[in-house]
Amino acid sequence: MSIDYGNGVTNIDLDTGIRYGVIGLDKVLQAWADSCDCDCGEGDPDDCCDFTYYLDDGEYQAEQWDSFSSVAIFKSPYFTMAKYCSPCIPGAGDLDHTPGPCKCYCFGHDWFDGEQAPYKVYSVDTGKEVLGNDDLIELLKSEDKLDYLENNIG
Repeated sequence: MSIDYGNGVTNIDLDTGIRYGVIGLDKVLQAWADSCDCDCGEGDPDDCCDFTYYLDDGEYQAEQWDSFSSVAIFKSPYFTMAKYCSPCIPGAGDLDHTPGPCKCYCFGHDWFDGEQAPYKVYSVDTGKEVLGNDDLIELLKSEDKLDYLENNIG
């Protein structure tokens, strides 16, 4: 079961209606380490106890707080369907538990080993599925490839 503890008003991009996505740090550790910056706030960086790792590169906006073993995605060119998070992050989508009823931002396939996300990825702009490497290999093997190409390639 998946409950929206945010009642449709928290952890949501009000411009798009897409919920924020949350994924375990262990799923994207190397890509996150390669992409994020650290903010220690107003304090001395050498004595930093409260820190935030963040990403704001024009494509993604995401954060990881000091004791939080997950990354929260606030903006992305991609979304997926996930279960809702627990009351800890009310209304956000839990990217470690897909599929589900919550349309939420996610990282694209290039954030994962083998360029294949552990969930379906869709374009925010078009709403169409974006295929990862494993998806493409399966599609090429299938008899439905021409139907897929006709319906999804613009």
